[in-house]
Amino acid sequence: MSSATEVAFFSLTPKELEVLRKSSSKSDQKILHLLRQPRSLLAAILVANNIFNVGIVLVATMLLNDIQSVVGWEPWFRFLIEVLAVTSLILFFGEVTPKIFASHHPLTTARRLLLFTHLTSRILHPITWLLTRTTQFLEKPMNNDTEQVSLQDLRQVIDLTSDKESPEEEKDILKGIVNFGNISVRSILKSRVDVKYISIGMSFSEVINYINECGYSRLPVVEQSLDQVKGILYVKDLLALLPMEGNPEWQSLIRPAYFVPESKKIDDLLDDFKAKRLHIAIVVDEYGGASGIVTLEDVLEEIFGDIKDEYDEEEELWSQLSPTEWRLDGSVLLNDLVRIADLPESQFESIRGDNDSLAGLILEINGTFPTNGQEIKIDNLIFIIESVNTKRIHKIRMVILPDPEENE
Repeated sequence: MSSATEVAFFSLTPKELEVLRKSSSKSDQKILHLLRQPRSLLAAILVANNIFNVGIVLVATMLLNDIQSVVGWEPWFRFLIEVLAVTSLILFFGEVTPKIFASHHPLTTARRLLLFTHLTSRILHPITWLLTRTTQFLEKPMNNDTEQVSLQDLRQVIDLTSDKESPEEEKDILKGIVNFGNISVRSILKSRVDVKYISIGMSFSEVINYINECGYSRLPVVEQSLDQVKGILYVKDLLALLPMEGNPEWQSLIRPAYFVPESKKIDDLLDDFKAKRLHIAIVVDEYGGASGIVTLEDVLEEIFGDIKDEYDEEEELWSQLSPTEWRLDGSVLLNDLVRIADLPESQFESIRGDNDSLAGLILEINGTFPTNGQEIKIDNLIFIIESVNTKRIHKIRMVILPDPEENE
C-alpha cells in the first residue's frame, strides 16, 4: 500500500494536478496540501513502507518457527524458504504490483489512499520531522559536489517525459532551451558574404534606394568593407530627413556598433542585447576581422525555430524532395540541418572542426572546391553538388541512406 502511495502521489502529471487545483473537493485539496511538503510526505511513506516490510518478515519468521517445530525442517531448507518465498511475496505483492497499478492510475490511486496517507503522515510526524532535518543538514556540505546533469541527459528526459499528445514543436522548444547555453555566436551568425551594408560615402537618395531594395530595418555602415564598420543605421531614424530637400547628412544618424567575438555564447549575448537594448551585433574573429552579423532574431530562433514577419521574403535555403532527399543551400548551418532533416545531434560533431555551414563542411572533407555533379559521402549521407562556382558552393542535394545498424 505504501509503495503504491509513493508512486501515485509523485507521478501525478501537470494535467492531473490542474484537475486537483480546480476541484472543490476537500479530499483533492488535501492531496495538494500533502504535495506542498514533498520531503515530509516521502519520508512518511518510506518509513511506513519499511515498517510494513519488517512486520511481514517478523510474522513470517514466527510462522516458520511454529511450522519447523512440527515438521522439523533442515536449517538450510528453512533459510531458502525465508529468503526466496518471503522476499518474492514482499516484492510481488508489496512492491511491483502496487507500483505498476499506481503508475497507470496515479490520480485514482492517490484519492483511494488519501486517508491512509494522511493518517500515516500525522502518526509518523515526529520521525519524519527528524529525518527531514537530518537530511537537510547532511545535504549542505554536499551541494557543491553534486554531479552536473549533462545536456544529453536532459534531452533524453524531455523525450521520455513528454506527453505523446504534446506537439513536436513543444519538445523542440524545450530542447532549444536546454541547448541554448551551449551554442556559440559562430554557429548562428550570418556570414559576411551574405551581409547587406551601406557605404558611408553614399548619398541620401542612394541610401533610400538601397534600403528599398534590401528591405532591412538596421544596416551596418562601412567605410570600404565590413572590416571597417563605422556604426549601425536604423532606418526609422531616416524618417525625419525625408521631408528635407537636397542631400541631407544622414551620416549623423549612425549609431555605435556593438562587436562580439565568435566564441561568445548566445545566452550571454541575449543578456547583452537586453541590457543594452540592441537588436544587432557585428561578429569579429580572433584577428579582429568581421565574420558577419548576428541579430536578436537569430538568437531567439534557436529556441522557437524560424521567425517570419510580414516583410520577410521566403529564402529557399532548403526544400524537402522526398522523405530521404533534400535540396540545400550551401550556407545552411549544420545546426539547422540537423533539425530540419531530423538527424542525430552528434551527426557532424567529430568532423565539423571549426565549420558551421554545410558548404564549409564539404570543403573541409573534400579538401578543395568540388565540381558540379560530384558526390561526397559522409556516414549515411550522400551530398551531390548541383551548383558551384570558383568562390562558393550554392546548391547541394542530400540523400539519407538507411542506417546499416538499424537493419542488423
